Amino acid sequence: MRARQFSLATVMRIRNLEERLARERLFIAQRALRQAQGNYRSAHDALTSYPGPQDSTPIESVRWMHDQATRLGDALHESAKELLLAATHRDEVTASWHQARKRFEVLSRLDADGAARWRASVQREEAAELDDLTNARYARDRVRS
Repeated sequence: MRARQFSLATVMRIRNLEERLARERLFIAQRALRQAQGNYRSAHDALTSYPGPQDSTPIESVRWMHDQATRLGDALHESAKELLLAATHRDEVTASWHQARKRFEVLSRLDADGAARWRASVQREEAAELDDLTNARYARDRVRS
């Protein structure tokens, strides 16, 4: 299998895009979780505030109220499931974002280390050139004297 050579800048751009996409998915998952929490609260409030039968009530009304309470309970149960799924999805997306962030940070550190090595190399070359120029000047001055 042939090894491929990619520049660090290209890989960093790709990792940065992956990290941004993972962050966007995290924002979407958080919004979905907030919406599921709101739906759960609404369903819970609707069920807890549902009035029971008052005084003497015909059996048809009691059955209808029971059916309504059952539907509200089912809606609460479904919204609890949706809330759990949204929380699980958000946790998975958060983990994938953390992984993407780590991969990008590793490449950023490699890039910073490479830049530091390059600066040190340039400074050594400059110092060597200055030393050579100084030595050449002193050698020239000795020849004249």
